[in-house]
Amino acid sequence: AAKPAPARAPKVDPAARAAAEEAVKAALAKLEQETAEGHGKATAGAAAALRAVLKEHGRYIEQPLEGQVHAALVAAGELEGWQRWSADKVREELVAKAEALLKRPEGQALGGRKMQESLRALRDQWKKADQGGVPNHALWKRFDEACNEAHKVVEAWLEKVRADAAEHRAHRLALIEEVKAWAAAHANSADLKAHNRALHQFADRWRDAGHVGEKVFAELQAQWAEAFGAARAPIDAAQKGSIERRQALIAEAVALGAAPQLRIDAVKALQQRWQAEAQSVPLERRQEQKLWDAFRAPIDEAFNRKSAEREKASAVMSEHDRQVLAASKALDTANATGDAQKIRAAVADLEAALRGEFKPAPADGPSVGATEVVAPGQAAAEFAESASLAGAPSEGGGENTEAAVPAEPAPANDLTAPADGADPSARTDADAPAPAPAP
Repeated sequence: AAKPAPARAPKVDPAARAAAEEAVKAALAKLEQETAEGHGKATAGAAAALRAVLKEHGRYIEQPLEGQVHAALVAAGELEGWQRWSADKVREELVAKAEALLKRPEGQALGGRKMQESLRALRDQWKKADQGGVPNHALWKRFDEACNEAHKVVEAWLEKVRADAAEHRAHRLALIEEVKAWAAAHANSADLKAHNRALHQFADRWRDAGHVGEKVFAELQAQWAEAFGAARAPIDAAQKGSIERRQALIAEAVALGAAPQLRIDAVKALQQRWQAEAQSVPLERRQEQKLWDAFRAPIDEAFNRKSAEREKASAVMSEHDRQVLAASKALDTANATGDAQKIRAAVADLEAALRGEFKPAPADGPSVGATEVVAPGQAAAEFAESASLAGAPSEGGGENTEAAVPAEPAPANDLTAPADGADPSARTDADAPAPAPAP
């Protein structure tokens, strides 16, 4: 193909060219001076002034002066430089990117949405490149052809999206009709758990029904909300009543917890009523947990208070319990010995411990010559007990064979001769009664 003939440059007035070069050179010299001195703000102002001059007189300057302007702008921190200088270079890079969209390695091809975004970004960059430079029709033709070829992928993707959206819309409409029919058939269902489970399944199916457009989804969502609300009406009414009943149970729990005497049977009965209510009517998990915490708090507080009181009472009675336990062990030891006197003493100690009359713990052993000191009351009690044992009748109803212990020693038999006139038999002890046998 023959190369197109280069376009003739328009004739320029020499006076206008000279004036333009003079203005550009003055602005260029100012920018170079500020850049060399390192004045940041002044450099930025000089660069802006140079760009303003170029906007007005840029079409009159020659190529060498244009290169100096570009170098000065780059040195001043304007990395992009003058757009006219780099316009064709930017366009060539954009053409290469557009042609590379369909030449990606296998397995790395762009999808429809990503291709659409890439093409939009490339066209925006091309528009920016055209704002500061003379249009380049040859590069534009290559760029536009590459973009149109890549856009075929976007068109195929959009066609598939439209077909899928139509299918998803039909599926959602069918699901709405299914929910309406199910709600009419189960309006009086007594199994609330099964009813709630079915509603959750319908909600999952609606969520996974596929993508549709925003406008279509807004229309379908209104219909779905109406149908789903009608299907959920029975369980909403049951949950409302259950919440009211649970609030009443919470009030009863608060009253039980505030009572001075905690009734364990009433607490157990109240907990059983709560469990029956929770099993019959399901609630949303977070709401159910919140109600349960409110129900359990006063009962837990009452049990904690009771435990604290029990521990306090246990700390106060610990010394009493220890004395009673020690006295009972001492009684067991005395019973093992079979000594009646030790048993009576141990019984007396145990009774004293039960009454709270603590006795000091005995030493390791009595000292030599020490005598046992017994309280007068205890000695009288022991003596009365022994006397009662001695004078008590035997089980057979006869006289007790055990001799009673006399309160005073019996007078010894008089072996001396009696006075005159006394009974001669009194002189001997032959007729004295024989002592009773030992028990």
